[in-house]
Amino acid sequence: KQQWQSSTTQHAAASDGSVVEGEGTYGWIISSKDKTRLIQCKGRCFGDPMNSHRAEAFGICSILFLLDQHFVFDDEIDLFWSNCGDV
Repeated sequence: KQQWQSSTTQHAAASDGSVVEGEGTYGWIISSKDKTRLIQCKGRCFGDPMNSHRAEAFGICSILFLLDQHFVFDDEIDLFWSNCGDV
């Protein structure tokens, strides 16, 4: 795993999901607080019934999986998503 280089810079992650004709997709981004884009991702989601809450949850899981598998942290990342009812 790589050390997440943060120094004093704060980071934020945001995810969004949508459904069109029963097909779910998600997208997310991690950026520094000064709006420098660091990492972005998009993908398809699966499940029945598919809805925007499920699609967005796929995005959140994708972010957390990437961070867990590839980085070691000594600070925090703020995580934002629009469907707070998912938690």
